[in-house]
Amino acid sequence: AGQYRVILLSTHGLFNDFVVEHSFVAFTESPKGDKASRYLLMPEIEAMTLNCDLLALSACQTALGRLRTGDGVISLTRMFAFAGAKSLLGTLWNVSDKASRELMEDFFKNLNGQPKDKALQQAKINYIQKQKEEKKKYPYYWAAYVLVGDDTPLVFTGR
Repeated sequence: AGQYRVILLSTHGLFNDFVVEHSFVAFTESPKGDKASRYLLMPEIEAMTLNCDLLALSACQTALGRLRTGDGVISLTRMFAFAGAKSLLGTLWNVSDKASRELMEDFFKNLNGQPKDKALQQAKINYIQKQKEEKKKYPYYWAAYVLVGDDTPLVFTGR
């Protein structure tokens, strides 16, 4: 992962409020059934070496955290920042898979040459405007996504 400018993890996430270090991003089980291969825990994330301009976590509870005196908010996104991600897109609560897919598609379409925060804002506006059902416009579906870190525009050259 250390060689990519942009990383999107569309997976599952869980913030563990009792033992924060047990919070994780979940992947699929290995063919051998090794349960440990399914989870990327906070200490493992912190030990990674990344050099990406953007890491988008399209998963539940990735920006949710616990405030620790002297440390600030401890969350999965913060661990990815420690690992070297310059900006992170995370979520504050459990998110809808369908809404997340729509938001991520629009976010990445809007991203080229536009500040990351503006790309996210536009994706949220587009999501709301596209919804035919009134309840799908509720903030639950789109407001969980937050951007932290560097909002500098990304320019993709096609290479």
